[in-house]
Amino acid sequence: MMHLPGARRALSRLAILGVVFAGSSARADEHEHRPGDGAHHGPDHNQIRGVRFDIHGNLDMYGMVGSGIRFEFPIVPDGFISGEVHDELALTFGADIMFAPFIPNYYDSGPYVLPIGAVQWNFYLPHNWSIFPELGVAAHIGLREDPWRGHKSIYPWPNAGFGARYHFTDRVGLLFRISTPGGFQFGMIF
Repeated sequence: MMHLPGARRALSRLAILGVVFAGSSARADEHEHRPGDGAHHGPDHNQIRGVRFDIHGNLDMYGMVGSGIRFEFPIVPDGFISGEVHDELALTFGADIMFAPFIPNYYDSGPYVLPIGAVQWNFYLPHNWSIFPELGVAAHIGLREDPWRGHKSIYPWPNAGFGARYHFTDRVGLLFRISTPGGFQFGMIF
């Protein structure tokens, strides 16, 4: 399979920027507020509990455009870390459908579906941000004959990703995710 030139390098750089941004936001909040001073330290972790879902648009590493939906089920709502930053372990399931090439004549295997299941570790940070790494498995299900393989293709694919959310309220927010095989994702979480 061909990759977009520099796609892996771009994914790596964006993931590093996300980690640096989240870390600098947390450090800035440490200097601005002291525990117990009544300051708002991010989304209310108790209000976020329960099943959530997101809808998003995709641009994958092969230049295909699509959309998807995910459902998140917290399995360890109080997480593993005690202190100012709340964490949570969740299972996430969903699917993306990639339906159109963004770069004409580059890679067009036709529409395909990516069912995805992963474990997500959520960290609720100050200033209404949450970040998460995720690991899991996806499947590539081709809906028409792949011109490079000569047949419809179905195969498993490891899923690894990193994302961030900006919470407008405790339940609604913007979602940004970089993952393989999903690519760049932008959407809303509810």
